[in-house]
Amino acid sequence: MKHTLLLLTALFTVNLHADEPLAARASELLEANPEARVIAGEDGWLFLASELRHLARGTDWINPATPPEPANADPLPALRLLKSQLDELGIPLIIVPVPAKAAIQTDALPGGPLPPSQRPAPFVAQLKEEGFHTVDLRSFFAEAQHMTQVYCKTDTHWSPRGAEFAAERVAERVREVADLEDIPTIELESGGFAEITFQGDLTEAGDPTETLMARRVQRTDGESIRQESSPILLLGDSHTYVFSDGGDMHARGSGFLEHLALELSLPIDRMANRGSASTPPRMSLFRKAARDMDWLENKRAVIYLFTARELTESLNGWSELPIAPRFR
Repeated sequence: MKHTLLLLTALFTVNLHADEPLAARASELLEANPEARVIAGEDGWLFLASELRHLARGTDWINPATPPEPANADPLPALRLLKSQLDELGIPLIIVPVPAKAAIQTDALPGGPLPPSQRPAPFVAQLKEEGFHTVDLRSFFAEAQHMTQVYCKTDTHWSPRGAEFAAERVAERVREVADLEDIPTIELESGGFAEITFQGDLTEAGDPTETLMARRVQRTDGESIRQESSPILLLGDSHTYVFSDGGDMHARGSGFLEHLALELSLPIDRMANRGSASTPPRMSLFRKAARDMDWLENKRAVIYLFTARELTESLNGWSELPIAPRFR
């Protein structure tokens, strides 16, 4: 135990030092723009202030020495409970925090470029130490952003290409931890890249739109990619909707869910909330399992995907909830 604690201390010290310039820059930008919801960067990039507040926290919120106020501000107890209950059912849980845009597009921050950190995100490192299955998108996106745009300039979400890259990495993890050998597959196809133009959620009416390239995915039999009977359950926030559901989510059939289905050759079940993903999707999970426990027991993997800022900036908090009535 002593050696483990020493290892954890060293790990987080290294990561904190690597992130100190970014945390300091985030703090400076917030101090200079105390009332702003959105902070403008270089070359048309826009950054959400709450995302910068998350980055300014550094790592002091991870496994705090004293309980936070309110108590449900700490995400770890809720995630530990979710994992332990899914473990009892033999269902692997994969946690996927979506990195803050400002942690990847550091060259676009006001005040001069910073190198993006290619170390694993400290919270992901904590989860791995505790035995969670995770996907570290921060290290991956730090490399990928040199090849393509992985975030929208004018929106809080990843770009279609970012969603596609994330789906590839998450699918790899699903194949590693989930038993899918006896699951019938479906045929899907993706088209070529096409332009999509949208009004980013960080802009005001009348501001310039943004245009990006996206690939649409569909089933060859014309059926829906989303199916409640799917062995894969996707819990999450609006990152599971953007470029998938159209309307204010910008495009249809081109988001993370569709590309995950393409990678796995499987339909996907989704239980998500466009706002906070800290507690609402798990409440929906409980209600659905209360009506149909077979639905939950037939899942082979649960993916919990949410923006990393939710770990410290959630308005709902991280309530500890059972996944089904039998776990009350």
